[in-house]
Amino acid sequence: MMKKSFAIALFLMVLVATGCSGTKKPVDSPNAGRTLAYEEGVPNFDMEAIPTWREDSAGIDLYVGLPYRSLIFLRTGNMFDGKYEAVVRIMDDKGKATIKEESFNDTISITDYEKTQSIEAISVQKRFKVAPGTYVVEVAITDVNSKKEAIRRQRLTLNDLASGNISLSRILVEGRSDITGFRPIVAYHTGSDVDSLRAVVELYNADAAPEVQTVMILRALPTDRNPAQPPYWFTPSLGSLSQQGVFYNRGDTLQVTRRAIRNVSSEAVIEFNLPKLKPGTYRINIAVTAPQKGNSAQPTLLLKEQRDLSIKSPGFPRIETLQHMVEPLAYIAYKREMQEILKATSVEELKTRFDAFWGEKMPSRQSGLNTIKEFYNRVEQANLYFSTHKEGWKTDPGMVYIVMGAPQSVDEQFDAEIWRYSYSNRDPLSTFVFQKIRPSEGDFINYILIRNPYFEQEWLRQIERWRTGQVF
Repeated sequence: MMKKSFAIALFLMVLVATGCSGTKKPVDSPNAGRTLAYEEGVPNFDMEAIPTWREDSAGIDLYVGLPYRSLIFLRTGNMFDGKYEAVVRIMDDKGKATIKEESFNDTISITDYEKTQSIEAISVQKRFKVAPGTYVVEVAITDVNSKKEAIRRQRLTLNDLASGNISLSRILVEGRSDITGFRPIVAYHTGSDVDSLRAVVELYNADAAPEVQTVMILRALPTDRNPAQPPYWFTPSLGSLSQQGVFYNRGDTLQVTRRAIRNVSSEAVIEFNLPKLKPGTYRINIAVTAPQKGNSAQPTLLLKEQRDLSIKSPGFPRIETLQHMVEPLAYIAYKREMQEILKATSVEELKTRFDAFWGEKMPSRQSGLNTIKEFYNRVEQANLYFSTHKEGWKTDPGMVYIVMGAPQSVDEQFDAEIWRYSYSNRDPLSTFVFQKIRPSEGDFINYILIRNPYFEQEWLRQIERWRTGQVF
């Protein structure tokens, strides 16, 4: 089994490389404030700051989602206690001077250990009264038990209603469950098992123009969602979808909803129901337009907001169904074996073929159980640490991590990341070079493995270790 210290060192480096990438000014990104890569032992939280007016009072509505799994829980008697401290700073538009600061803390006591490993989030909602202006909102959360801190920032503008100018809030995405109803979805990564989704904006001084229309456009962006290919295959070609990850300048329009704003007060809350979304990358654009004279004239764009959403498999980052357990086998099963497994016509038959694959070469039942547990632990860890536009286990770093484990060393360079392995004095030094592909927009660097035929022999040898229960 891999040494945890190696894994933690790797995860810290990967987080630094991916968590703040993709934009020159992260605080201005539509996805600023969201966790893009998970870091071990750190309170990986998501935030959304929405400028709003309430009863003629200007303010910022702050939403924070802190997954239970990202806190360290310590046992106290029959309970498991997690503790965090949070500091919210409202800063000037440069993010330098603090204008307002507030702190709060909480202790979460849980009887069921399994819940401490849940991705279910502790939700915090607070409102801060501030004068109109442009601000950087900073939230710092410290895990009291681990002493680790994480910081998120967003820049926003709160317009002055007294100016008479029409203004639009940021987009708040909400999801519904049977138990809680609609709740804010602050995270970038969202499982496809959410019952219903909607996008909500607030429009101010809506009565300033005689005819105003809000237009919501939902687009599915072309996204590479295929599992990674073996390291001895061909490196994806320059400019291909496999290399870029997402084509942000293209996409299929799934929904266009127009709302005419007439005979309303100066404030209007506008909700757009979204269709059921399958795994993929989506972009929500909401625009406010006003008509021009003449039937053929294009309407005038007054305001616009944007929000990206990455829909992952149900239960993400957990692997909760047999079908989702079968898919990662592509990394250690031969093509003909995968074809045989996928020929199953029922869940019972699929389980039989799945069990047969794992049990065929294992020296003992216990060895098989241990190997299966380790394999899917790595799949779930890959989802946490390497997810981008697709589940982490499908990425090149995720594939290498699942099959090879955490590297002995990681060399971080401007245009590449290099993982090095050496399992014994008899094994040659294995080096995997991941090229950093920085898209023109979006918040992720795509890490593409530089493939070479010389990887084949060692890769197949490592796969055989998995198949015979010798990976430990």
